Amino acid sequence: MTATVTTIDELLAATNLSPLLYVRVAGSVIDAFEAHTDHGVNQRHGSCSVVCAAPAPDMVELNAEIEVEAGYPGMVARIFHGRVVDIQPEFSDAGPFTRIAALAWSHYLADSDVAGLELPGPISLADVFRSLCSYRSVPAYHSEATSLPDGSDIMLGGNSYVDGGAVGIDNRTAPLQLANRAAELFGYRVYDRPDGELRQSRVSGLPPTSGYPYSDGMTVMLIAGSVLYTIVPVALNQDVIRDLSAGEVLRVNSNAAGELFGFIFYQVEVVATGETGYAWLHDGGFDYGIQIPIGGLYREGVSAFRGSRSRTSRAIVTFWEVEGARYTGEGGIVTQIRSIAEDVPPSAFLSPLQYRHRSVSDRLLVSDQLAAGARNVLEIDHSEPFAQTSWEVVGNPRLQPGQIVMLASASLGVEVSLEWVMQVNHDIDDRGFITTLTTWAGAGEALAAGDDCVTEAVGSGVYHLGNQTISWYAAPASLGESETIPFTVTNADYSSLRLSGLAHGTNTYGTGNTANPTTGSLVEVWQLQDPSAAEGPGNELRRAGSMELPTLDEEYARRRPYGTSDEWWTSFNLPMPGNLREGPAELRLLAGSNPDGRDDYEVKQLELT
Repeated sequence: MTATVTTIDELLAATNLSPLLYVRVAGSVIDAFEAHTDHGVNQRHGSCSVVCAAPAPDMVELNAEIEVEAGYPGMVARIFHGRVVDIQPEFSDAGPFTRIAALAWSHYLADSDVAGLELPGPISLADVFRSLCSYRSVPAYHSEATSLPDGSDIMLGGNSYVDGGAVGIDNRTAPLQLANRAAELFGYRVYDRPDGELRQSRVSGLPPTSGYPYSDGMTVMLIAGSVLYTIVPVALNQDVIRDLSAGEVLRVNSNAAGELFGFIFYQVEVVATGETGYAWLHDGGFDYGIQIPIGGLYREGVSAFRGSRSRTSRAIVTFWEVEGARYTGEGGIVTQIRSIAEDVPPSAFLSPLQYRHRSVSDRLLVSDQLAAGARNVLEIDHSEPFAQTSWEVVGNPRLQPGQIVMLASASLGVEVSLEWVMQVNHDIDDRGFITTLTTWAGAGEALAAGDDCVTEAVGSGVYHLGNQTISWYAAPASLGESETIPFTVTNADYSSLRLSGLAHGTNTYGTGNTANPTTGSLVEVWQLQDPSAAEGPGNELRRAGSMELPTLDEEYARRRPYGTSDEWWTSFNLPMPGNLREGPAELRLLAGSNPDGRDDYEVKQLELT
């Protein structure tokens, strides 16, 4: 029987998994037997290499869209989305094969415009990125709200004495160069993610974490011992199940459930054993746990099997001098934007001077505030020895650069460390599915994240698409080849979209483990060009975005009880091309087809972010 995983915890603890690999080119499945993907916050483009038999299928053409998914039964996710840029047939003593190379969506920004570009200022760093992505038709992109370390918005341009107040890109500069340059000045990065999104986000300072107050659904690693009780309030040493040790992982099943002598108790489940009860996680002055971030927990010998760590003082700089634009203002007065610290802190790592001086100069810094903010970021990120770790782990298709992970390794001298994910490399070949991640411990202080996302619930219940009645489905009768679900966007304009939910059986067909439908099963979002006005000429309903659902083999012949348990459903969370405005909209589910029929599948708990 095939092992199935349904949570990240199960994935990281598993040791005997059968990896799955699905590759679609121009919407059709090809029989690939090897794939390698590389993504990183400091990498120019996300890239992919796929190997299939030669000659390659007819749909494998230059510039064809390619999507790669990988994982295990119960957990499959996209690990690459982009365009084919290279096709290389080869042969060896092992036989003929074709190597397909592809680049992710950042390559849409890689070439300069003959006439250059100009963005009117003042304009936020976030909107510079969004504007460039929209102009070049990047399919899926997202930027956090961007701010300086002091919390003020990063606004570029707006100084009429520098380029007329605009943010200019000359005909020798690619939009991606400008976007990267502007982002890095303030501790942000522009990078491709394995899930197919081009993102701008903060990767600077210490990775932020959260502990007390703990909330329902949070997963916590104990950093100090606690006790598991049967009930709350507890009666001294009565009702004890057992002692809990540092290093154990708990899932919080409720908000604070009680308090005794200053100890605050929560209802919890011990992830490794399934035991449930009540444990104290806070005593008024000390957190007994650290929330495990979305990237997961990696422990030596458990979920990480090879690792190395380096610490260096070479990146430490204590004396930063930042220069911005030089311009002639009113009355012919020449102004040089410049920022320098009043005091230079000494560092024992920098003998014999106890300080190290470096300078940065950039014309994008058109105000003293911007120059001071850029200097502050440099001071934060270079204030401590640079600590970097490389891990080889069980293949995890949900890992993304820019996330935060928790590391623990006695051999590397890391008791518990929260670190930024800088690089994610996936390799699926004859060794299985292995992920190599590179992480950075950060420095200075934790800076605020710019999460300005809003989530809308879409529809309710279970949606069964296809052309069959299947008794073991949660909704046995099919809704047909398509279903339209009306919903309302209740907040301001969405510049980027992401769809999440639970699904099974999507983009598979019949009882086979691989499928090649002529058309894939899709989700589309439709909206009037002006949602506040009536439909009519000049205000037609248009498709705002669409995406293919993930490939989820449900092992059809096993007849899983989808109506009684979520165990056999797979969660998905994918970026969707397009944007939405406030007002009414429609989500459309479509069942893929081939000459023999339709792709039957179910989705539920749909949310659009």
